[in-house]
Amino acid sequence: MFGLFKSKSSDEQHAKEFVRHVFALGRKTCPLVGKAIQVTTSSGVLFPVTDDTSLEVSLAILGTSLAILKGHSKIMSRDRRTEIETWCKQSIKMDYDLPLDSASKLIEAIDEYQAAFERAMQSNINPFGEISGIMLVRSLGPQIKSLSLCVSS
Repeated sequence: MFGLFKSKSSDEQHAKEFVRHVFALGRKTCPLVGKAIQVTTSSGVLFPVTDDTSLEVSLAILGTSLAILKGHSKIMSRDRRTEIETWCKQSIKMDYDLPLDSASKLIEAIDEYQAAFERAMQSNINPFGEISGIMLVRSLGPQIKSLSLCVSS
């Protein structure tokens, strides 16, 4: 029931598939984020739909998903949840031909999203607002100032 007796190799393979799925989902979601920002700002701010921003959207999704799994899932043991998180991060290091420093930066971003989710949950605030804010700052860089000016106008 709920995969309680799955093997480690099965969990590892599912973690790899999950990471691959989230990267594909980030590519599909990124243009939707861009469109939403254009609508919200009456086209005052353009959200770049690039490989980098698609990756950032993917990292936000992955970090949030792992935070939910690791800290708020009751369908599997804490050890298993931690192992799945580790396998997801290992997949990023091993399966995408990234230099170690690049993979480490991606994992740091995932950790940042996870920490933001946890802080928000502990403070009883909407964690998705925190996640979205980090994603926008990381994606827009200095252009984030124009977003806040457009939204507050």
